[in-house]
Amino acid sequence: MSGTEGQDYLERAQALRPLLVREAEAIERDRRLTPAVVSALIENGFYRMLLPKTIGGAELDPPSFMR
Repeated sequence: MSGTEGQDYLERAQALRPLLVREAEAIERDRRLTPAVVSALIENGFYRMLLPKTIGGAELDPPSFMR
């Protein structure tokens, strides 16, 4: 995993901020992520960040993942 790839995921996460702000009230009220947030997380590969590249993951190292 390169630092560039970790930075890419950090930028993806920061780009989701407006969506999360818009959906915050519904998330708090319903106590679950909204379908729009789940879709954005899937589309941006956040559920596959730690998986090995051999099975379609990003294989991020733990420090990059935690950022």
